[in-house]
Amino acid sequence: RPTVREFRVVAPTIAVSIRGEVPETVLRRVSLDLAEALETIEGVGEVQRNGLRERRITVDVDPDRLVARGLPLAAVGDALGRRAANVPAGSLAENDARLVRGLAQVRTAEQIREVVVRPATQSPMGPIGAVRVGDVAEVDEGFAPARLTGHVNGEPGVLLLVNKESQADSLRISEAVRDTVARFELPEGASIDVFGDAAHEVRRSLSSLYGNAATGLVLVLAILWLFVGARNATFAALGIPVALAGALAAMAAMGITINVISLLALILCLGVVVDDAIIIIENVYRHMEEGTPRVRAAIEGTAEVFWPVVASTATTCAAFLPMLMMVGVLGEFFSIIPKVVVAALCASLVEAFVVLPSHLSDFGQVKRRKQSTSARPTTRWERIGQRTSALYERVLRVCLRWRWGVALAAYALAGGLVAAAVATKDVVLFTDGDTEMFDVRVKLPTDASADATDAVLHTIEQRLLALDSPDVEAVVAVRGVTRTDMGADYGDHVGMVTVYLKPMEERSRVGAGRELLARASRLFDDVVGPVTLEVMDFKPGPPRGAPVAVRLRGDDLDRLAELSGQVADEVRQVPGTRTVASDFQLGKRELQVSVDEERAALHGLTPPHVAGWLRLALGAMPVATTRDGDDEVDVVVRLAEDARNDPARLAQLAIVTPDGGHVALGEVADLAAGRGPALIRHRERDRMITVTAQIDERSTTSAEANERVAR
Repeated sequence: RPTVREFRVVAPTIAVSIRGEVPETVLRRVSLDLAEALETIEGVGEVQRNGLRERRITVDVDPDRLVARGLPLAAVGDALGRRAANVPAGSLAENDARLVRGLAQVRTAEQIREVVVRPATQSPMGPIGAVRVGDVAEVDEGFAPARLTGHVNGEPGVLLLVNKESQADSLRISEAVRDTVARFELPEGASIDVFGDAAHEVRRSLSSLYGNAATGLVLVLAILWLFVGARNATFAALGIPVALAGALAAMAAMGITINVISLLALILCLGVVVDDAIIIIENVYRHMEEGTPRVRAAIEGTAEVFWPVVASTATTCAAFLPMLMMVGVLGEFFSIIPKVVVAALCASLVEAFVVLPSHLSDFGQVKRRKQSTSARPTTRWERIGQRTSALYERVLRVCLRWRWGVALAAYALAGGLVAAAVATKDVVLFTDGDTEMFDVRVKLPTDASADATDAVLHTIEQRLLALDSPDVEAVVAVRGVTRTDMGADYGDHVGMVTVYLKPMEERSRVGAGRELLARASRLFDDVVGPVTLEVMDFKPGPPRGAPVAVRLRGDDLDRLAELSGQVADEVRQVPGTRTVASDFQLGKRELQVSVDEERAALHGLTPPHVAGWLRLALGAMPVATTRDGDDEVDVVVRLAEDARNDPARLAQLAIVTPDGGHVALGEVADLAAGRGPALIRHRERDRMITVTAQIDERSTTSAEANERVAR
């Protein structure tokens, strides 16, 4: 049954690692306890656990010993399923109700070895002894392979990635996580590291924005004081907190949080929201200077400029509203700006028409100028003002006399500047600042083993640690997942080493992150063989795809794969492109088991029946689950390793038929080696392969590279 889930790209808010020279069972228990403590923090949505292996008891059955005793593989699984069961058995009616539970009788590997598969019996040839699990299998108590493994600064450990809820406060979560870690009790020999704290970048961005906002506010007030006087500057400035309060109220109603983009929008409003007030103040004071009483001057002066002020605000809003039409992830990000700006402008309009006239009628005062006996200006400012007015008058007369020519010249100048900017300026939507963290992404052939991937990751990890940079906070290697331009890739053949850098203010010098990224990019030039390495900067902000992407769609996957290779070669020829890759990849080599329904039906078997026996033989599902303290331990029955990995011996797997007989797997199914695609992506029902490339922004832009690829 299909399930529908919303796909979200979530960057961890903060990372916590636990490592040390302690038994894995102790490390696992400590990691689980800490993860549970972190999940109780308000605002934490999920704590991802990397490198945490589940406890497991494996029963590796020797098929030769089974055959010698005339037993099928399922007999071992059935025996363990009966003895390891922990299920409700009913209830007893006494003074109070009591639940009866049948507890599992086996919990350890030693107890499992003693489980009876077939009891002792008598036969015409004499007594036949009981067959126990230990007689036909090797029982081992250990851990299941981890889907994701982790190393921190060269040591194996458990990596906990804390993801916040969408509307949660990163700063509060960061403080709560650090407080929880500080209070957490560790066993001797274990240590905890906290790194990758996104709150550092949030604090830095907010500090920069707050500083810019304060500077902008001071400049606005200074300019108002310079041109309209201290009293009028105060009247106009009162509109700023009203506009900001209105914007914050609208943000709360629309579910917009205080973040970098919303603060940027508020800063954009600082100088704009006082425009309405300046127009109204000047017109009201004109009436006062003409002798109109203050109350009447406030009413008439405001009414006269009502529609011009509304029109002025509407045109400003109109300049931002088209941003609401942007689609996709970028559209969601940028839609915050027009929403906040329009809300602030509307609030300033209400203040200008309702609050400001009241202030002017109560506290407005026309400055009495001293009567001068001379017509000549007496102060330097008056002389400057007179000369400026005279120059403005002469220019205005010329413009009015040749108004059509002036208008055409203005339009021509504006058009020329726009054309020159489009032709000469590079288009880079998001410029890169200094690096916060970067990845070395590793991809081996899909049939590579986990050990081979671990060896490559270890080499990369040691080279990065050898840089011995004082600006590095942590080097984390993870096998089993790697970031891609379209999300993530999973499998034993992929991995990544992430270098977390210290906060900007703690680094040795400005630009240290970019320098370290450049040094790391040169570390792996000598890597040869079927290994793909990408050194990628982790870029904050809205999710972005690859700078260059070519999608091939069709029905024939083989033809698409062939064309994708040709397209990749063409993209490599474009100057400035690098790290050209295709998302098409062959899967691991596999043993394909095709059930012959006619042959299977002769023995009363169906394909699902045969598949169930095969899953049991390969240990794909536990036959029982037992408990050891707080841990649930799966019991897995499977063929011994040499039998699982040998197709000839696997073909001899005895399958029990409905009439109690046995038939070999090879008699009802064909076993053949094969290989198919690791995954097939679709777009609008067509199969799709995407070729992507990164670019060197010093030599080209995404727009230029895509244009050349299209040609």
